[in-house]
Amino acid sequence: MQPPASPPAETEVTHPADSLAEPHPSDSIGPATGPPESSPGPTAGPTGTFSASAGLDDVKAVKKTRRQEVEELRESVKKARWNVYLFLGVGAILFAFSLFPLSTPGIWDDGNLQSDSLSSLGTVEAPLAIYGVPGMTIDVDVDIWVMDEHGGDIEVFLVPNDCDDSNVVSTISAMRDEGSMGYFLLENAAPGSKHTIELESNPTGPHCLIVEYLEGSTERQESLEVAIHAYMLRVPLGIFAVLSLGWSIFGFFGAQKRGNRLKELSSPKKSPSTEKQVMDAARKQKLVSGPGAPPSPADSGPAGPPAPAQETPPVEAAAPTPTPTPTAPQVNYVASGDGYYFIQNEDGTFQPQAYYLEADGQYILYQE
Repeated sequence: MQPPASPPAETEVTHPADSLAEPHPSDSIGPATGPPESSPGPTAGPTGTFSASAGLDDVKAVKKTRRQEVEELRESVKKARWNVYLFLGVGAILFAFSLFPLSTPGIWDDGNLQSDSLSSLGTVEAPLAIYGVPGMTIDVDVDIWVMDEHGGDIEVFLVPNDCDDSNVVSTISAMRDEGSMGYFLLENAAPGSKHTIELESNPTGPHCLIVEYLEGSTERQESLEVAIHAYMLRVPLGIFAVLSLGWSIFGFFGAQKRGNRLKELSSPKKSPSTEKQVMDAARKQKLVSGPGAPPSPADSGPAGPPAPAQETPPVEAAAPTPTPTPTAPQVNYVASGDGYYFIQNEDGTFQPQAYYLEADGQYILYQE
């Protein structure tokens, strides 16, 4: 059995109008009569729009950055000035407090320290703590009121030990013999009088102030009153006050520097006047165009021979006169009308070199 025959192939049916789309052989013969078609490419419209917007964004960014810098500088100047005021105030407060002593009894206590009623020497003992910068002495003022009717010689001791220490007696004796800066003898204290004794001590901590009569008496009952003023804050608070004032000075200069920068950014530069701008533009335009020809000798005046001199009768020869010293010829610059100047010779001609006048009045040779 034979296999079935394949179906016949379909023939493509063409339309007569389709031949118009096919290229004709004659189209490729001979030069083209029109300009070749340009290849498609990006137009200038979108590109120009993008560049303009990018430039506008850059300008906005610059303005924004400048505005931000001005705001930051203004805030920085404000903080710097407040820091100056703060350090000045702190330094003044510390300096004021350093002048006041620490008193015993305190300003809130009534009365003064009174002598022991059972002591024949009218002894006053007061524990005192003295602190400060090591190596520097502390000033201690002791006010003494003589309350009895006898008076006499009074000894004052500022012992660098606790009042309950067993070595107080020996320390007192050593201070009296050595003439210590913590010992003072008040002679002939009159009844009802007040005395201020100035002592010095090292800031070693606990101290004991002892005030008593040199000679004892059974009638010395409640005969002395004492007040103590220790200037322990002078040195430490004075150091901090000086540092604070120094910081305020540095802060002042820093605030001035930031303020000057802020003034430069906030105040635009003063532009020259319109008249000056127009004159400068005209002068530059003349210089850009270059020099023209030098002026003709006729422009500088008549160049003819001088008129003949009138004949005069001969005169007797006069005595010879001293020959004057020759001087350097003066250069005569003549303006050509286009912003340039030429040197005029003695015979009325001009040199070919052109010069232009600087703002300082100096003539400069023009060079292309």
